[in-house]
Amino acid sequence: MSDVGHPDRSRRIRLLVEGTTPGSGDGVLGALARSVSRAFSMEFAMVVALRPPDDYEILVLTDGESTQGSALYPLAGSVFERAAGEPLFTVEVGASSVFPNDPTVARTGAQSLVVASLLDRESKRLGFLCLCDSGALPEEARDTALIQIFSARAAAELERMRVAAALQQSEALQRGILESANEAMLLVTPEGVLHSANGVAREMFCGNGEELSQSPISSLLPALRIEGAASESNENGGEELAMEGRRPDGTRFPASVTVRKVSMAGRSLLALSVRDVTERKLEEQRLREYAAGLEQANAELEQARNDAEAAARAKTQFVANVSHEVRTPMTAILGFTEMLLLGESDSLSKEQREALRTIRRNADYLLEIINDVLDFSKIEANRLAIEKIRMSLPRLLIELDDLLEVPAHEKGIELIIELDGPVPREIECDPVRLRQILLNLVGNAIKFTERGRVRVVTRYHADRELLDIQVADTGIGLSPDELERVFSAFSQADNSTTRRFGGTGLGLAITRSLAELLGGQLDARSKPGHGSTFRVRLPVVPLPGVSLTQELDEAGTESDMSLQNRVDTSRLDGRILVVEDGVDNQRVIRNVLERAGLRVEVAENGLIGYEAAMVAKQDGHCFDAILMDMQMPVLDGYQATTRLREAGYTAPIIALTAHALPEERQRCIQAGCDDYATKPIERFKLLTMLAHHMESSKPEQG
Repeated sequence: MSDVGHPDRSRRIRLLVEGTTPGSGDGVLGALARSVSRAFSMEFAMVVALRPPDDYEILVLTDGESTQGSALYPLAGSVFERAAGEPLFTVEVGASSVFPNDPTVARTGAQSLVVASLLDRESKRLGFLCLCDSGALPEEARDTALIQIFSARAAAELERMRVAAALQQSEALQRGILESANEAMLLVTPEGVLHSANGVAREMFCGNGEELSQSPISSLLPALRIEGAASESNENGGEELAMEGRRPDGTRFPASVTVRKVSMAGRSLLALSVRDVTERKLEEQRLREYAAGLEQANAELEQARNDAEAAARAKTQFVANVSHEVRTPMTAILGFTEMLLLGESDSLSKEQREALRTIRRNADYLLEIINDVLDFSKIEANRLAIEKIRMSLPRLLIELDDLLEVPAHEKGIELIIELDGPVPREIECDPVRLRQILLNLVGNAIKFTERGRVRVVTRYHADRELLDIQVADTGIGLSPDELERVFSAFSQADNSTTRRFGGTGLGLAITRSLAELLGGQLDARSKPGHGSTFRVRLPVVPLPGVSLTQELDEAGTESDMSLQNRVDTSRLDGRILVVEDGVDNQRVIRNVLERAGLRVEVAENGLIGYEAAMVAKQDGHCFDAILMDMQMPVLDGYQATTRLREAGYTAPIIALTAHALPEERQRCIQAGCDDYATKPIERFKLLTMLAHHMESSKPEQG
C-alpha cells in the first residue's frame, strides 16, 4: 500500500511542513488536520484522544477548511476499538456497513477511512489520526509512510499537550496553596535572623519548627542578600528570586523566593514566601527535552523535504538525459526519412513512400511522448519556466488552423476556429505554453472524434479581463468518473481507450498544469456519445495601445507555418560550417542545407570547427553562419563558441542540441551562441532561423 513514488508526493510533503505551524494545542492539531485532509484528498480528518475508562474524545474534526469542536463518544463498537489492534487500519469502501453504530462514521458519512494509532515515547496509545471520505479511498491515501509521519507529528503534539496540562494543573494547585496562605512562609528580621516559620515551611525544611527558630536565614537560603531584598521589596512583594534552599541535614533543593515587607507588633520584618520548585525544574527539563525532540523532528521533516526535492531534480535530470539520448538518433531517423520523401517522385514505389510516411508519423509520435514526459517531470520538480512577452493572439489561432487542418481533414472532420466578439490583437503571455495548451486540446478533440466537427471559439471578457477559449467536439464523450480521471497523470478514461487511441495519459494533466502556471484554469464538461467541451480561461490585462479585432483575417500577418513554407521554396545563398560529430547527423544536416542552396563544410568536433572558422576569418571569407553541436569530443560546443567569441569572431553561431530543458537555451546563449535549435531538427524552422541571422549579419561581416 506504499506510494513512495507517487508524482504528487512532494506536494503532500510540502503540506506536512506547512501544517507544522508554530503554537501549541488545538491550533497545531487543527492546522495539521487541515494539511492531512488536503494532502491525501480526503474529505475529513480528525485527531482523537483516548479518555479513560472506555471513551474517546474528538479533539479536532476538519473538512479541509473549517475546524469543529470536540465531542465525547463510547469506544465500544467504534472504528477506534477495531483500529486499536493495528498500527494502521484501513477500510477502502463500505465503512458505514462495517461500523453501522459508529457515531463518527455516521457523522462524516464515511465510506472509506484510514486510522493511524498515536503512540507516546513509551509506545502507549494516546489516540488516533483518522482520515474519512464519502467515496472510495483515494490513491493518495495509500501513502502509508507519509501518513505515519503525519501521525507521529500528531502524537508528539498530544504528548506535549498532556505534559503541558499536567504542568498547568500542578501550577494551579501551587497557586491555590499560596492564595490560601498555606505556603512556606518565613519571617526574617532586618538583621537576617529567622523570626518564625509556618508549618509548611517547617515541613519543607526539616519538619521541626524548634530547629528553625532563631536560625540565620543564610543557613536556609545562602544566596539571599537581605539588604538588597529589603530595598527592592515593598508591601506588595518583589519579583521571584531563584536560589538554592538548604536543609539542616545538608540536603539542597531548588527554591523560588518572594520577599515583601510586613509590620508585626510594630516591628518591621521581611516575609519570605518559599516554594520548592524541584518538580517544576523536572517538568522544565522534560519540556526542554520534548522541545529538543520536536526540533529534531522538524529537522528530519526539513531533510525529508530537501531529499524529496533533490529526488525530483535528479529524476528531471535523468529524464532530460534520456530525452537527449533519444533525440540524437531521432535526428538521423527523421532526417533520412524526409530526405527520401523529398527525393525524385519516381524513385520510390507507392508502398515505399507509404512506409516512409509511417516511419515519420511514428517518430513524430515518439517525440511527442518524450516531450510530454519531460514537461511533466519539469512541472513536478517546479522547474518549468514561464515567460510573459507580447504575442499576437490572431496569429496563434491562424497557426493552430494551419497545423491541425490536415489531420482533421484526413479524418473527415470539420475544424472551425472562430472569434466570438472582439479580442485583443496582442496579449502578454507565454506563446510557447499557450500554443502547447491549444495544440493539446484541439489535437485531443480531433483524436477522439470519428465524425462531425471540432469547434474552437475564443472570447474576451473585457469587464473581467479574461480570455476564454472553448474547444468543443462531437466525439465519444466521457462519463463523470472518466472526466475526473482524464486530468490525472498517466490516466485515460479507461484501458480500452488507451488501447484504441494510444497515448501516455499525460497530455491533459500537463495542459491543466500549464493553464494554472499561466494564472488560469482548465475545466471540462462531457456526456458519453455527445462529445466534450474543454474550456481554458486565462487572465489577460489589456496592453496600452492594442486594438481589438473580430475577424482572424484582420490580423494582417502570416502564420509561422506560412513563413516557413515561403523560406523552404526560396533559394538561400551562403556558406555554412556544420560542427557535428555524428556522421549520420552530418549527412542529414548537409542534405537540408544543400537542398536550400547553401554551401556546406563539416567539422567533426569543436576543435576542428574552431580552427576552420578562424582560418576562414583570417582569409577574409567568414562563414555566413555556424551550426554548432554542443555535445562533442575533444572540444565541446560551449568551449568552441566561447573561444571563437574571445578571438573576436562575430558571425552568427546557432547551437544544435538534443537537450530540451529551458535552461539549456540560456547556457548556449551565455556561451556566445546567437540562437538555439533542438534535435531532431525541424527543416522549416532551421532554414528560417538561418535566413534571419544571415541577413541581419551581412553589414557586420562586409
